[in-house]
Amino acid sequence: MGWKDEGQKVYERCNEEQRTFLDKKLRREADDVYEMETGRLRRLFALNHQPDSPVNNRLLVFTLIWQIFLKILSEELAPPEGNIRGVWYGKTDPLYTRHGLYEHGVMVDDGYEAFLTGYSQQLGTVRVLDDSGAKVAYVTDLTEDALQAFVKLAIFKYAAFKFKDPNAGYRIIGEKAASRILTVEKQGLFDRFCEKYADKYKMSAFASEGEPSLLAAEHFARRLLQKKIRRVVIAALTDYDPWGFNIAFSLGEKLGYFGIEATTTHITSLGLWTPEVLRRQSYPLEFPEGSSHWEEVESWFKLTGGINGEKRAIHLNVAEDARVDRAVADWWKANKPTLAAVGA
Repeated sequence: MGWKDEGQKVYERCNEEQRTFLDKKLRREADDVYEMETGRLRRLFALNHQPDSPVNNRLLVFTLIWQIFLKILSEELAPPEGNIRGVWYGKTDPLYTRHGLYEHGVMVDDGYEAFLTGYSQQLGTVRVLDDSGAKVAYVTDLTEDALQAFVKLAIFKYAAFKFKDPNAGYRIIGEKAASRILTVEKQGLFDRFCEKYADKYKMSAFASEGEPSLLAAEHFARRLLQKKIRRVVIAALTDYDPWGFNIAFSLGEKLGYFGIEATTTHITSLGLWTPEVLRRQSYPLEFPEGSSHWEEVESWFKLTGGINGEKRAIHLNVAEDARVDRAVADWWKANKPTLAAVGA
Protein backbone atom coordinates (compact mmCIF):
# COMPACT_ATOMS: atom_id res chain seq x y z
CA MET A 1 0.00 0.00 0.00
CA GLY A 2 1.42 3.38 -1.04
CA TRP A 3 1.73 6.50 1.10
CA LYS A 4 -1.35 8.12 -0.47
CA ASP A 5 -3.48 5.10 0.46
CA GLU A 6 -2.10 5.32 3.98
CA GLY A 7 -3.09 8.99 4.02
CA GLN A 8 -6.70 8.16 3.19
CA LYS A 9 -6.81 5.50 5.92
CA VAL A 10 -5.41 7.93 8.49
CA TYR A 11 -7.87 10.63 7.42
CA GLU A 12 -10.85 8.26 7.70
CA ARG A 13 -10.05 7.36 11.29
CA CYS A 14 -9.48 10.99 12.34
CA ASN A 15 -12.05 12.85 14.40
CA GLU A 16 -13.70 16.07 13.24
CA GLU A 17 -11.06 18.34 14.81
CA GLN A 18 -8.22 16.40 13.25
CA ARG A 19 -9.87 16.40 9.82
CA THR A 20 -10.45 20.15 10.00
CA PHE A 21 -6.76 20.62 10.79
CA LEU A 22 -5.68 18.46 7.86
CA ASP A 23 -8.08 20.20 5.47
CA LYS A 24 -6.90 23.68 6.43
CA LYS A 25 -3.20 23.29 7.17
CA LEU A 26 -1.96 21.27 4.21
CA ARG A 27 -2.69 19.98 0.72
CA ARG A 28 -3.71 16.36 1.19
CA GLU A 29 -4.31 15.97 -2.53
CA ALA A 30 -0.75 17.01 -3.44
CA ASP A 31 1.57 14.58 -5.17
CA ASP A 32 5.01 13.94 -3.72
CA VAL A 33 6.41 17.44 -3.11
CA TYR A 34 9.92 16.03 -3.15
CA GLU A 35 9.50 14.92 -6.75
CA MET A 36 7.90 18.14 -8.06
CA GLU A 37 9.64 20.47 -10.45
CA THR A 38 10.05 24.02 -9.19
CA GLY A 39 7.37 25.71 -11.29
CA ARG A 40 4.67 23.26 -10.29
CA LEU A 41 5.61 23.42 -6.62
CA ARG A 42 5.52 27.22 -6.62
CA ARG A 43 2.12 27.25 -8.31
CA LEU A 44 0.62 24.65 -5.99
CA PHE A 45 1.81 26.39 -2.83
CA ALA A 46 1.53 29.98 -4.05
CA LEU A 47 0.59 32.49 -1.37
CA ASN A 48 -2.94 33.86 -1.90
CA HIS A 49 -3.27 31.53 -4.90
CA GLN A 50 -1.49 34.01 -7.16
CA PRO A 51 0.74 32.23 -9.72
CA ASP A 52 3.66 34.65 -9.41
CA SER A 53 3.44 35.14 -5.66
CA PRO A 54 5.87 33.72 -3.08
CA VAL A 55 5.36 30.29 -1.58
CA ASN A 56 3.06 29.82 1.41
CA ASN A 57 5.72 28.33 3.69
CA ARG A 58 3.32 27.04 6.34
CA LEU A 59 1.23 25.20 3.77
CA LEU A 60 4.31 23.68 2.15
CA VAL A 61 6.04 22.61 5.36
CA PHE A 62 2.89 21.09 6.88
CA THR A 63 2.29 19.17 3.65
CA LEU A 64 5.89 17.96 3.64
CA ILE A 65 5.66 16.70 7.24
CA TRP A 66 2.37 14.93 6.48
CA GLN A 67 3.90 13.16 3.49
CA ILE A 68 7.01 12.14 5.44
CA PHE A 69 4.80 10.59 8.11
CA LEU A 70 2.76 8.66 5.53
CA LYS A 71 5.91 7.40 3.80
CA ILE A 72 7.16 6.11 7.14
CA LEU A 73 3.82 4.35 7.67
CA SER A 74 3.98 2.73 4.23
CA GLU A 75 7.63 1.79 4.82
CA GLU A 76 8.71 3.81 1.79
CA LEU A 77 10.93 5.91 4.06
CA ALA A 78 12.95 4.93 7.10
CA PRO A 79 12.22 6.92 10.28
CA PRO A 80 14.84 9.68 10.62
CA GLU A 81 15.57 8.83 14.29
CA GLY A 82 18.05 11.19 15.95
CA ASN A 83 16.59 14.53 16.97
CA ILE A 84 13.74 16.64 15.61
CA ARG A 85 16.05 19.05 13.79
CA GLY A 86 17.17 16.13 11.64
CA VAL A 87 13.94 16.48 9.65
CA TRP A 88 14.95 20.00 8.67
CA TYR A 89 18.50 18.89 7.83
CA GLY A 90 17.42 15.85 5.87
CA LYS A 91 14.19 17.00 4.21
CA THR A 92 13.04 20.61 4.58
CA ASP A 93 16.35 22.37 3.96
CA PRO A 94 17.29 20.31 0.87
CA LEU A 95 13.82 20.96 -0.58
CA TYR A 96 14.09 24.72 0.00
CA THR A 97 17.62 24.85 -1.33
CA ARG A 98 16.85 22.87 -4.48
CA HIS A 99 13.92 25.12 -5.42
CA GLY A 100 15.58 28.40 -4.41
CA LEU A 101 12.95 29.13 -1.76
CA TYR A 102 15.37 31.03 0.47
CA GLU A 103 15.83 33.69 -2.18
CA HIS A 104 14.92 37.36 -1.72
CA GLY A 105 11.24 38.08 -1.33
CA VAL A 106 9.89 34.60 -0.67
CA MET A 107 9.37 34.92 3.10
CA VAL A 108 6.30 37.11 3.31
CA ASP A 109 3.63 34.72 4.56
CA ASP A 110 1.80 34.94 7.88
CA GLY A 111 4.14 34.37 10.78
CA TYR A 112 7.41 35.50 9.27
CA GLU A 113 7.12 39.14 10.31
CA ALA A 114 6.46 38.16 13.93
CA PHE A 115 9.33 35.67 13.82
CA LEU A 116 11.67 38.25 12.32
CA THR A 117 10.97 40.73 15.10
CA GLY A 118 11.88 38.18 17.77
CA TYR A 119 14.85 36.92 15.75
CA SER A 120 16.35 40.39 15.39
CA GLN A 121 15.80 41.17 19.06
CA GLN A 122 17.53 37.93 20.01
CA LEU A 123 20.55 38.78 17.87
CA GLY A 124 20.50 42.45 18.83
CA THR A 125 20.45 43.47 15.18
CA VAL A 126 18.23 45.56 12.95
CA ARG A 127 15.69 43.53 11.00
CA VAL A 128 16.76 42.63 7.49
CA LEU A 129 13.88 41.32 5.38
CA ASP A 130 16.09 39.41 2.94
CA ASP A 131 18.52 38.04 5.52
CA SER A 132 19.16 34.42 4.55
CA GLY A 133 20.02 33.43 8.11
CA ALA A 134 16.64 34.63 9.34
CA LYS A 135 14.86 32.72 6.59
CA VAL A 136 16.69 29.51 7.39
CA ALA A 137 15.93 29.94 11.10
CA TYR A 138 12.27 30.59 10.30
CA VAL A 139 11.89 27.44 8.21
CA THR A 140 13.77 25.44 10.86
CA ASP A 141 11.33 26.59 13.53
CA LEU A 142 8.40 26.06 11.21
CA THR A 143 9.43 22.44 10.67
CA GLU A 144 9.54 21.83 14.43
CA ASP A 145 6.26 23.70 14.95
CA ALA A 146 4.54 21.60 12.29
CA LEU A 147 5.67 18.35 13.90
CA GLN A 148 4.47 19.59 17.28
CA ALA A 149 1.07 20.60 15.89
CA PHE A 150 0.47 17.09 14.54
CA VAL A 151 1.50 15.55 17.87
CA LYS A 152 -0.69 17.88 19.94
CA LEU A 153 -3.71 16.80 17.90
CA ALA A 154 -2.71 13.13 18.25
CA ILE A 155 -2.57 12.64 14.47
CA PHE A 156 0.77 10.99 15.09
CA LYS A 157 3.36 10.76 17.85
CA TYR A 158 7.03 11.60 17.73
CA ALA A 159 7.57 7.88 18.23
CA ALA A 160 6.60 7.29 14.58
CA PHE A 161 9.81 9.14 13.63
CA LYS A 162 11.83 7.35 16.34
CA PHE A 163 13.14 10.64 17.71
CA LYS A 164 15.30 10.30 20.79
CA ASP A 165 15.11 12.41 23.93
CA PRO A 166 18.55 14.08 23.86
CA ASN A 167 18.40 14.67 27.61
CA ALA A 168 17.04 11.31 28.71
CA GLY A 169 19.67 11.12 31.47
CA TYR A 170 17.83 13.88 33.34
CA ARG A 171 14.69 11.80 33.93
CA ILE A 172 14.00 9.27 36.68
CA ILE A 173 11.06 6.91 37.01
CA GLY A 174 10.56 6.19 40.71
CA GLU A 175 11.03 2.70 42.09
CA LYS A 176 7.92 2.70 44.31
CA ALA A 177 6.13 6.03 43.90
CA ALA A 178 6.51 6.68 40.19
CA SER A 179 3.22 8.59 40.09
CA ARG A 180 4.77 11.34 42.24
CA ILE A 181 7.11 13.60 40.27
CA LEU A 182 9.52 16.36 41.21
CA THR A 183 10.31 18.67 38.30
CA VAL A 184 12.98 21.38 38.16
CA GLU A 185 13.62 23.83 35.31
CA LYS A 186 17.42 23.48 35.31
CA GLN A 187 19.39 20.40 34.43
CA GLY A 188 22.24 21.79 36.49
CA LEU A 189 20.13 21.10 39.59
CA PHE A 190 19.49 17.45 38.70
CA ASP A 191 22.06 16.03 41.13
CA ARG A 192 21.23 18.49 43.88
CA PHE A 193 17.46 18.04 43.90
CA CYS A 194 16.14 15.40 41.48
CA GLU A 195 18.46 12.53 42.39
CA LYS A 196 18.33 13.47 46.07
CA TYR A 197 14.54 13.38 46.42
CA ALA A 198 14.01 10.52 43.98
CA ASP A 199 16.32 8.44 46.15
CA LYS A 200 14.75 9.57 49.42
CA TYR A 201 11.09 9.18 48.42
CA LYS A 202 11.47 6.59 45.62
CA MET A 203 9.55 8.93 43.35
CA SER A 204 10.05 10.14 39.79
CA ALA A 205 11.97 13.26 38.76
CA PHE A 206 12.29 15.37 35.64
CA ALA A 207 14.83 18.13 34.97
CA SER A 208 14.49 20.35 31.92
CA GLU A 209 16.41 23.33 30.62
CA GLY A 210 13.66 25.90 30.70
CA GLU A 211 10.28 24.74 29.45
CA PRO A 212 10.23 20.97 28.88
CA SER A 213 9.83 19.94 25.26
CA LEU A 214 6.82 18.03 24.00
CA LEU A 215 9.21 15.31 22.79
CA ALA A 216 10.65 14.87 26.29
CA ALA A 217 7.13 14.74 27.73
CA GLU A 218 6.16 12.02 25.24
CA HIS A 219 9.14 9.87 26.19
CA PHE A 220 8.44 10.39 29.89
CA ALA A 221 4.73 9.64 29.45
CA ARG A 222 5.55 6.42 27.61
CA ARG A 223 7.64 5.21 30.53
CA LEU A 224 4.85 6.06 32.98
CA LEU A 225 2.23 4.31 30.86
CA GLN A 226 4.43 1.21 30.75
CA LYS A 227 3.96 1.10 34.53
CA LYS A 228 0.19 1.58 34.02
CA ILE A 229 0.34 5.07 35.51
CA ARG A 230 -2.24 7.47 34.09
CA ARG A 231 -2.54 9.97 36.96
CA VAL A 232 0.41 11.83 38.46
CA VAL A 233 1.01 14.46 41.13
CA ILE A 234 3.80 16.94 40.38
CA ALA A 235 5.85 19.21 42.64
CA ALA A 236 7.53 21.98 40.63
CA LEU A 237 10.70 23.78 41.75
CA THR A 238 11.62 26.80 39.66
CA ASP A 239 13.16 30.24 39.84
CA TYR A 240 11.02 32.85 41.55
CA ASP A 241 10.18 34.84 38.43
CA PRO A 242 7.42 35.08 35.80
CA TRP A 243 8.96 32.42 33.54
CA GLY A 244 9.49 29.95 36.35
CA PHE A 245 5.84 30.27 37.30
CA ASN A 246 4.82 29.42 33.73
CA ILE A 247 7.30 26.56 33.41
CA ALA A 248 6.04 25.03 36.67
CA PHE A 249 2.82 23.84 35.05
CA SER A 250 4.23 23.01 31.64
CA LEU A 251 5.22 19.37 32.24
CA GLY A 252 1.79 18.45 33.54
CA GLU A 253 0.11 20.17 30.63
CA LYS A 254 2.29 18.38 28.08
CA LEU A 255 1.88 14.97 29.71
CA GLY A 256 -1.83 15.48 29.12
CA TYR A 257 -1.33 15.18 25.36
CA PHE A 258 -0.26 11.58 25.92
CA GLY A 259 -3.00 10.39 28.25
CA ILE A 260 -1.48 11.33 31.61
CA GLU A 261 -3.68 13.34 34.00
CA ALA A 262 -1.52 15.62 36.15
CA THR A 263 -2.08 17.73 39.25
CA THR A 264 0.73 20.23 39.79
CA THR A 265 1.75 22.12 42.93
CA HIS A 266 4.28 24.91 42.52
CA ILE A 267 6.29 24.61 45.72
CA THR A 268 8.57 27.58 44.99
CA SER A 269 7.95 30.34 47.51
CA LEU A 270 9.99 33.09 49.13
CA GLY A 271 10.42 30.75 52.07
CA LEU A 272 13.13 28.90 50.12
CA TRP A 273 15.54 31.82 50.61
CA THR A 274 16.80 33.55 53.73
CA PRO A 275 15.98 37.27 54.07
CA GLU A 276 19.66 38.06 53.65
CA VAL A 277 19.92 36.11 50.38
CA LEU A 278 16.74 37.75 49.12
CA ARG A 279 18.24 41.14 49.87
CA ARG A 280 21.65 40.47 48.37
CA GLN A 281 20.98 38.14 45.44
CA SER A 282 17.57 39.04 44.06
CA TYR A 283 17.58 41.18 40.93
CA PRO A 284 15.21 43.74 39.38
CA LEU A 285 12.89 42.86 36.52
CA GLU A 286 13.20 45.87 34.24
CA PHE A 287 11.81 45.81 30.70
CA PRO A 288 10.48 48.52 28.36
CA GLU A 289 6.84 49.31 29.02
CA GLY A 290 4.59 47.60 26.51
CA SER A 291 7.06 44.84 25.63
CA SER A 292 6.04 41.20 26.00
CA HIS A 293 8.39 40.73 28.97
CA TRP A 294 6.99 43.85 30.63
CA GLU A 295 3.47 42.43 30.36
CA GLU A 296 4.61 39.09 31.80
CA VAL A 297 6.27 40.83 34.74
CA GLU A 298 3.19 42.98 35.40
CA SER A 299 0.91 39.95 35.45
CA TRP A 300 3.27 37.97 37.69
CA PHE A 301 3.74 40.90 40.07
CA LYS A 302 -0.01 41.33 40.52
CA LEU A 303 -0.26 37.64 41.36
CA THR A 304 2.73 37.32 43.71
CA GLY A 305 3.69 40.78 44.94
CA GLY A 306 7.26 40.15 43.82
CA ILE A 307 9.83 40.41 46.61
CA ASN A 308 8.96 42.80 49.43
CA GLY A 309 6.58 44.65 47.13
CA GLU A 310 9.19 45.20 44.41
CA LYS A 311 9.47 43.70 40.93
CA ARG A 312 12.43 41.54 41.75
CA ALA A 313 13.25 37.88 41.12
CA ILE A 314 15.71 35.30 42.42
CA HIS A 315 17.27 32.10 41.11
CA LEU A 316 16.51 28.69 42.58
CA ASN A 317 20.27 27.97 42.57
CA VAL A 318 20.77 30.15 45.66
CA ALA A 319 17.91 28.62 47.66
CA GLU A 320 18.85 27.11 51.01
CA ASP A 321 18.87 23.32 50.85
CA ALA A 322 17.30 22.84 54.29
CA ARG A 323 14.39 25.07 53.28
CA VAL A 324 13.90 23.17 50.03
CA ASP A 325 13.99 19.92 52.04
CA ARG A 326 11.10 21.18 54.17
CA ALA A 327 9.08 22.34 51.16
CA VAL A 328 9.44 18.95 49.45
CA ALA A 329 8.70 17.10 52.71
CA ASP A 330 5.52 19.14 53.24
CA TRP A 331 4.39 18.45 49.69
CA TRP A 332 5.19 14.76 50.06
CA LYS A 333 3.26 14.52 53.29
CA ALA A 334 0.22 16.09 51.66
CA ASN A 335 0.51 13.92 48.54
CA LYS A 336 2.05 10.70 49.76
CA PRO A 337 0.54 7.91 47.67
CA THR A 338 -1.44 5.18 49.39
CA LEU A 339 -0.76 1.60 48.44
CA ALA A 340 -3.82 1.76 46.19
CA ALA A 341 -2.62 4.93 44.52
CA VAL A 342 0.91 3.78 43.71
CA GLY A 343 0.88 2.94 40.04
CA ALA A 344 -2.76 4.00 39.76
